[in-house]
Amino acid sequence: MAHRYYQVGGYGVMNWNTKPEDLARIMWPKDGSGLDLVFGVKPSGATYMYTPVSKLPDDVRQLRTPKTTSSTELLSLSPVHFSTLQELESCLSHYVSKNGKKGDNSKANKGLDATSGNEPTDLGKARALFEKQRLLLRGYIGDLTMPSHFALDPSPALKTTRFISLAFSLWQMDSRGIAEKKLNPIILDLGWSEFTITASVGSSGVQVVSSQHVIIRENSTLKNPQSTQFAYGESQKLSLTEAANQFQTFLYGAGQRPTVIFIHDFPQSYLKARDILDKVLGVHTETWHSDLEALDPLLQPNVMGSAYGFNPTSSRENGRTYSGSYYQATTIYPAYNPRSPVHAQAQPERASYHLVDLRTMIIKALRSVVLQDDTVLSNAQYLGVQGLPARGACAGNDARVLGLMWYSMASDGTFMQQQAQLAFSPQLAEGSTPQPEPQGPSGQPGAEDSDSDVDPNDIIPQQPMGPSDTDGPGKEKWKDPIAAAFDNSDEDDEEDSDSD
Repeated sequence: MAHRYYQVGGYGVMNWNTKPEDLARIMWPKDGSGLDLVFGVKPSGATYMYTPVSKLPDDVRQLRTPKTTSSTELLSLSPVHFSTLQELESCLSHYVSKNGKKGDNSKANKGLDATSGNEPTDLGKARALFEKQRLLLRGYIGDLTMPSHFALDPSPALKTTRFISLAFSLWQMDSRGIAEKKLNPIILDLGWSEFTITASVGSSGVQVVSSQHVIIRENSTLKNPQSTQFAYGESQKLSLTEAANQFQTFLYGAGQRPTVIFIHDFPQSYLKARDILDKVLGVHTETWHSDLEALDPLLQPNVMGSAYGFNPTSSRENGRTYSGSYYQATTIYPAYNPRSPVHAQAQPERASYHLVDLRTMIIKALRSVVLQDDTVLSNAQYLGVQGLPARGACAGNDARVLGLMWYSMASDGTFMQQQAQLAFSPQLAEGSTPQPEPQGPSGQPGAEDSDSDVDPNDIIPQQPMGPSDTDGPGKEKWKDPIAAAFDNSDEDDEEDSDSD
C-alpha cells in the first residue's frame, strides 16, 4: 500500500510560496516540544523533508497545499527530529532553489537530478541503505512507534534479528594472475563476531557477544605488511576446511532467526565477501539479500519490489531474479570447486540472511572523498568509534570493529546530520591525501571491471596517515544539524552568482 506525503519546502512545491523562516514557524508545534519530520531519499540521491498527509497542520493547509508525493517515488523514508526552531529554519533554507535556474539548484541537492525517474543511482542506493539501517535499529529496540509514517510494515521477526560480522584477509603479495587468484585464493585469516543490542538509540547499547579469529594453517607462513595480532583472545590455527565448517556452525546456530551480516568490501578487490562465502566457506548465498534491498524483507516484507519500478513477476535484470510478491536478491554465481572441498551444511528453513556493506555507506553516504588509508580501522576512527585496537591488519580485530561501526551510524541522526558532525575530520586536517572513489569502466564511482588485469591487492598499502592514537575523536556535538553539511557549497554559489 502506497503512503502519501506533503513535501515541506524545497524544489517542486510550486503552490507553497512561503519563506523558509515563515514555513518553519507555521510548522513548529505550539508547545515548542520539537518537530518530527520524514526524511526522504529520491532514486537520484536527492533528499527532501516530508510530512504525512494526516499530520499537516491546519495553518499550512490554508496556504494552498501542494501536490502529494507517493512513497513509491522514494527509496527510503526515515525519521528526522528538530529540537529548535532555528534548526528547522536552517534546514529549510538549504532546500531553497535560486530563481531563474533550471532544476533543483539548492545547497542540499545541487548537481542531483531530483526528477531522474525511478532507476536508483549508486548515491541514491547508498543514502537509502544508510537510512534503512537507522530504521532497522529503531524497529529492533521498539523505538519505531509509527512505522506507517515511513511506509513500513515491519516483519514480526525483526525484533529477533541476530547481528554478526565477517572479515577476511587476502595475501597482498600474491603475484599470480587474476584468474588464478580467483580460482584458488590465498586467505591468511578469517574473523567473525556476534553482537547484541541492549539499550535505546543514542547510548552505548551494543555489546560484543563473541569474537573469533582463525589463522589458515596452509598459509600461516605468509604475512601481509602491517599485520598484527588478535587483540581479543586466542587465535586458532585451522585448515581452510576446518575454518569453513566452524563458520557454518556459527552462522546457522541461530536457527530461523533473521541474521544481518556486516562486511567491509573494497570496490577493486578481486574477491568480495560474498565470493568468500560462496566459493571458499561453502555457504550458499543464492537467496541472501544485499545492496539496496538488503533490509527490506525485515522492514517492509509485503511491499518490496514495486517501490522501485521493478516488475516483481517474471523479470530478470543484472544477474538477479524477481519473483513472488517482492524483489528477491538472488545472484547467480558460476559453479566453483574450491581447492579444499567444504561440506555445505543445510541452512535452517525459513531463515533469512542480510548482507550489509558498511564501507559503501561510509564512502558514498558520509564521505565525499576516499582517504589513502581506506581500512576498517581508519573508517572506524573517522566515525569516532572508541576503544579501537592497535593499528594493523587482523581479520579478527576487523570483524569486532564492524559491529561497533554499524551501531555508531545506525544509532545517530540522518546521514546528512552525521555529515555535519563529521565535517571537520581530524584525519583530513592532519594531511591525509584524499583520493577519488575508484572508477570502473562505466566511469561511475565504485564500478568494477571483473576482467581487469590490475589487482589492487598487489599494491602494498601505505603507512596510515593522520592521528596515531587508536581512539577516534568522537563525533562533535553540533548546534545546527544541517547547515554544516552544506558549508562547502557556499563558494560554488558565489561562483554561480558571478557567472550570471
